[in-house]
Amino acid sequence: MKFGENLCPSMKLPKSVFEDDIGGLLWCLQCAEQESNIVLDFQNVKYYIPAGIVAIVAKFKDWQSQGKICSFVNYQNNPVFTYFQRMDVNRLLGIEIPENFKRHEGSKDFIPVEEIVPKETMVGDLSQRLARVVAGHDPQRDIHRLIEYASGEIMMNCIQHSGSTGYVAAQYAKARDFARIAVVDCGVGILESFRSNQSPHYREGMTDKDAVELAIEPDVSSTTHLPHIYGRSPNWGIGLPMLRSLIHQTMGYMVLISGSGWLYKDGNKPLVIRELPMKMSFQGTICSLAFKRGEISDY
Repeated sequence: MKFGENLCPSMKLPKSVFEDDIGGLLWCLQCAEQESNIVLDFQNVKYYIPAGIVAIVAKFKDWQSQGKICSFVNYQNNPVFTYFQRMDVNRLLGIEIPENFKRHEGSKDFIPVEEIVPKETMVGDLSQRLARVVAGHDPQRDIHRLIEYASGEIMMNCIQHSGSTGYVAAQYAKARDFARIAVVDCGVGILESFRSNQSPHYREGMTDKDAVELAIEPDVSSTTHLPHIYGRSPNWGIGLPMLRSLIHQTMGYMVLISGSGWLYKDGNKPLVIRELPMKMSFQGTICSLAFKRGEISDY
């Protein structure tokens, strides 16, 4: 994982955010939240994957809930300004700048940043749309249904475990054939979810790294042991393991960050799980997934 240099003094956001260098953004956001009056500088921003965009929105909303004052400079003076507008970042950050483009509603190749509302009907609709972004537009294919189910479980994690509002976004980049999904919340995090729900998987001395590693194991969820109206938790703890396997077989990327725990999966290379360096942490959870649509089609 790469980290930007000298980001704290000016709170300048890093130039780019991809799966392997999201650390620069996390470092900047962690520095920023030490202040009561937060100013983020967008001057250098050129390209962010959805996880980077959603992390900024989730943090901004979290800072607002704490009564912090947040403002932005050089927001309009960067190459991704229109893209951020299309992804509804303006609306969620409260930035009122007229749009100089025509919106085309109902695009199947991207989902702007949306709040995850705790209603199963909304989660179901979002899951279907996420599956279309990743796998294409044929809802009858098995791979479409797999992604729909697994992404639904990830969003249910936000609702059930985070104790906070979650946000989601997705984008298909045709030039590189990459479809990306991001789900982010600023809630209690995976470790605290295991502890507070008195999960049988929790043990004293468990670290964020341990909790992140446990979260991608099959049939592991912090609520599966609790009684539910229909006899079993709606979150079976198989969404992340299913997507991890799919990424392994289709040469995609997976990043899971919670607290100081960091997991990185690059195609069929060995899984990397470690503690974030430099005493970094993210209060909540970031889940970033990337798929080659061509590989998905052949799956």
